Amino acid sequence: MNTPMIQSTLLSAHQTSRRSQRLRRRLVLAAAAPVTASPAQKSVSRERAAKFPSLIEWYRILRAHHHWTVFQAVRYALWLCR
Repeated sequence: MNTPMIQSTLLSAHQTSRRSQRLRRRLVLAAAAPVTASPAQKSVSRERAAKFPSLIEWYRILRAHHHWTVFQAVRYALWLCR
């Protein structure tokens, strides 16, 4: 039985959406490349770094960094791209 899935269904919709937003932000920040530029260029670079990854990039991040199964990674990557 998949206990994390059971636990997530017990949480309210608001808590679940807040957790997913936090996870999405962490994944985007982890996927962003480090920026080495002057302070004036950093603001422009941050705008580019804040672009959300594509479906395949999300899948690779979830598989490589979080060691999720193929099914979990595909399912959540599809959800993140919606």
